[in-house]
Amino acid sequence: MVKVDPGQMEQVVMNLVVNAKDAMPRGGKLFVETANAELNEEDVRPHAGMIPGAYVLLSITDTGDRDE
Repeated sequence: MVKVDPGQMEQVVMNLVVNAKDAMPRGGKLFVETANAELNEEDVRPHAGMIPGAYVLLSITDTGDRDE
């Protein structure tokens, strides 16, 4: 289970995807990936308020404005 507002999450992903599309008018590739992540004390230390435990990782990347 993940604590997230589904509407807000959809809006964030859509904004990132649309921005990536707009930034690549001549093409490119967009990658949307998810993974489970187990964070320990060292991992969360730089992030105030985070506690160690199980998290979900969402990664959105693109290849830029080039044909791939």
